[in-house]
Amino acid sequence: MIDVPPEFIPSQLLTCESVSQRSRKLLEQSGHALTEQNRAEAERCALDALNASRRLGKMVDHAVALIYLADIYRSVGRLGPALEYNEKAQQMLKNQPGPLYYHNRAVADYALGLTHHMLGNDSKALDWYEHAQDLFKRANLHWGIEGDRKRQEQCTRVIRWIDVLITNIAEQGATPLDTPFLNLIWLPVFPLRGGEVGYSMAEWEVTECLVARELKIEGKPFCPYSVTGKRKTALKLKVSAKHFVLKVLEDNWNDLPAETGDYLLIRLDTQRRPGPGVVWLAEDEEWAFGEFKRDATTGKIRFEPQKPYVIGADAPRGPIIAILKPIPPAP
Repeated sequence: MIDVPPEFIPSQLLTCESVSQRSRKLLEQSGHALTEQNRAEAERCALDALNASRRLGKMVDHAVALIYLADIYRSVGRLGPALEYNEKAQQMLKNQPGPLYYHNRAVADYALGLTHHMLGNDSKALDWYEHAQDLFKRANLHWGIEGDRKRQEQCTRVIRWIDVLITNIAEQGATPLDTPFLNLIWLPVFPLRGGEVGYSMAEWEVTECLVARELKIEGKPFCPYSVTGKRKTALKLKVSAKHFVLKVLEDNWNDLPAETGDYLLIRLDTQRRPGPGVVWLAEDEEWAFGEFKRDATTGKIRFEPQKPYVIGADAPRGPIIAILKPIPPAP
């Protein structure tokens, strides 16, 4: 379980100005009862608000009541109903137009991430946390324009709290090597421009789809950044997908915020889908692609080419998942 501070309980973050007076009063009673640990009364009031929203036909009222109910069920470990209500609320609010709804949409995404986190669905939790942070930032700008300092400060605090949750997920992903469900991904590393193709061992500890915060290439630690240059607290990597790494040999290659000595982590995609952040390798060079595998008997690592890729035909290409930047040694 996650000990969520009272100020960060999703239902306590909602803005209810657009909620009908009847539903708002019932939800205030529900929130107060939950704070007093009177969950039966909290559930009764939230259900009354839900029924009132149905009679009125007000979607926002309905979604807000669902978030209150999900909080109640999450607090007693009934994560199945909590997830169902969070998903319904998120679907109802995601299409609400305009800046007025950024805040409640952010709360719905955050609540859904919280429930997935408690269920152990770390990859989905990370997705929803990131969505929520983006919306809270947009809501923060909206409240600034409206001159609502209190709501701005609330958005800032929630963004920092979600950072704590994301860090928790990342630290759980950094599992010791003797953990049974740990997977090691071995990645071939290519030079980005000319010269002989060299193979380096890139080791990443992966738990399900969640990647630890550091990648080791030839024993040196790297941390992931987005293609816009933003530091990633954690990074998802599908174990079933194939990846390769390109070494950057010149600064600002292809207008990316990458420097000499950085690496590009790329997910292989043989479909021709040009677009931002997609690597297309030079057409006059040959490249090898394969997998690093550990020999179960000797423990040695070997590179096994799978198929010779000829650039221009079946060249390795795909979207950049992250820019990997070296972590400087501790002083």
